[in-house]
Amino acid sequence: MKTLVACTVVATFTTLFTPVDVTAAPQGCNTAFDIGGSWAVNSTCDETDCGDGPAEMYAFGVLVTQTAASVTVTLPDGSPLVGLLCDDVLTVTGTYPDDGGMTTTTLTLTIAANQQSFNGTSAWTWNGAGGPCTGACVLTGSKALVGANYCGPAAPNSSGAPGQITASGSVSVVENNLTLTAIQLPPGQFGYFLASETQGSFVPMGSQGTICVAGNIGRFNAASSIIQGPAGSLHVDLGSVPVNPPQAVLPGDTWNFQCWYRDVNPALTSNFTDAVSIPFI
Repeated sequence: MKTLVACTVVATFTTLFTPVDVTAAPQGCNTAFDIGGSWAVNSTCDETDCGDGPAEMYAFGVLVTQTAASVTVTLPDGSPLVGLLCDDVLTVTGTYPDDGGMTTTTLTLTIAANQQSFNGTSAWTWNGAGGPCTGACVLTGSKALVGANYCGPAAPNSSGAPGQITASGSVSVVENNLTLTAIQLPPGQFGYFLASETQGSFVPMGSQGTICVAGNIGRFNAASSIIQGPAGSLHVDLGSVPVNPPQAVLPGDTWNFQCWYRDVNPALTSNFTDAVSIPFI
């Protein structure tokens, strides 16, 4: 039974999951947070009811994508977890086959105000021959950030705060796993990310902020790449950065990223986040 339970807890995060069918966000859910990107997760699980220890520890990474209040969490083996982000609370619930039985689990995670970390719990029940077997885990997580920020803090916008950019995922070109996130943007205003191999520093005419990239600048301004404040994320295809002409990121390259956004402060203007520089391998 002890061996079975050890597999059961790991399977809570790494085996095939049958997600809840979420077609619409219930009343009260909002999209103020954007938690897309790669996250590093640590869990401490109490498995004593199943014949194992009271503090079994696991560490793993997940990729989070978000559309409105609907969130998909992709686990290390590629299995999706689907849930809803309501205010600052993400909930994922489902049942999946495991070790000859069925495991039902509920994860409830509270996202920090800066959208860079979370804490929460999971509760699971395994049902099968010799069951049921129950347990719970305490979870913490943080964005798996990459790169080094520069050109900050940015100029404050109409929200009273400066826009901020982070990059999460991996610096490996082969993995093609890079997500840009901009936070503290003016609510309801649109923006898009910029990319260049060259850094710069000047204030464009009509802007209240400083652009920190120069040279051949790529603009992620396709309709599907536009973000909207107060926060937004974009998965970057490293095989085709939209400079002129489009260019693939190669091992050994260093690329710089920033977010441009519209603002009304008090007249119509624009602004920029700080920037992040990423050396790729």
